[in-house]
Amino acid sequence: MRNLKTMFLRFAVLVLVFAVTGGHCFAQKRIPDHPIAIKADKYLDALVQQGRFSGSVLLARDGKVLLRRGYGMANLEYGISNTPQTKFLLASLTKQFTAMAIMMLQERGQLDIDDSVCEYIPQCPAPLQPVTLRHLLNHTSGITEFGKPQPENDCFRRTPMTVAAAVERAKQFVPDFKPGEKFAYSSVAFVLLGHVIEKVSGKSYEDYLKENIFGPLNMTNTGLHHQKQIIKHRAAGYARAKDGSISNFDYFNPDYIFAAGGLYSTVEDLYLWDQALYTEKLVKEKTLNQIFTPGLENFGYGWEIFQQKNRRLVRSGGRSFGFSNSLVRYPTEKVTVIVLSNIDTAGAAKIADDLSAIVFGERPDTPDKD
Repeated sequence: MRNLKTMFLRFAVLVLVFAVTGGHCFAQKRIPDHPIAIKADKYLDALVQQGRFSGSVLLARDGKVLLRRGYGMANLEYGISNTPQTKFLLASLTKQFTAMAIMMLQERGQLDIDDSVCEYIPQCPAPLQPVTLRHLLNHTSGITEFGKPQPENDCFRRTPMTVAAAVERAKQFVPDFKPGEKFAYSSVAFVLLGHVIEKVSGKSYEDYLKENIFGPLNMTNTGLHHQKQIIKHRAAGYARAKDGSISNFDYFNPDYIFAAGGLYSTVEDLYLWDQALYTEKLVKEKTLNQIFTPGLENFGYGWEIFQQKNRRLVRSGGRSFGFSNSLVRYPTEKVTVIVLSNIDTAGAAKIADDLSAIVFGERPDTPDKD
């Protein structure tokens, strides 16, 4: 009887631990056993010790995950660690999902990316008439980026905003050059694309992505960031000063960048997305080829595509409101590197490049102290 009671108590303790941690502790504390993972883990630990990185990382090759770990803190004030299930604001990684949604609508015959954006915007101003959806997708519209100094910028970033209000705001931007002639990165363009998705589908941007991308791919930890919504396991965003000190990032409301930078996700969900891009689960190969065909400045639709060390590299990055992220794909070698950080100056793109070097057996740059 005593042994039975002991077994019951041990079982109860295990259940309690699992309930409190959400089951994350076991995956989080697993020590990497692959040689590549061991080297990558050592590299990342050095960055953490220097206070230069906090986030989650996933490395994979040939459909096998080599490393999947959290580093540093998701919330410093409560001492909550980052895990592979921690949710990060994606910032501009959002754009690849917006681009996919537009291309899905084209493949289904619901729009044509050579349509003028004015076909979908009420009271569209004359300067936007020559701008097509294609121009918006590949950053050749000439429309100014949100980041340029504007007197009302601070208030604009902090105030709740509807999609309609964000579009009205975007309509005020006049192209700086003839659409199609030059490249100029623009989040405003993707705000307009988000509106087009809603207009054509009859659904909210969030619902359309859930029903057509996140749901089919079982991306259950991905969605549109809402400031007031309770989102379990959401990381707080932090700013790192030049002296190395960490502080909470200023309050913001991401409504105005919704389809340009408003999604959140995890490294695990992004890996599901990455793997789906090798298949026709979402769109046909012909459409995927369009998405991944580089145009001016090596940009496709939501992705940057170029050659690096004689390898085809497809990448997307984003930095905003206390977060720095990078999703890197080497399609030929089937290599994926995902870096999500909740420190705005983490330099996720540089970290992803170094981790890629480790995966390919090359020597990354040694993390030096500031």
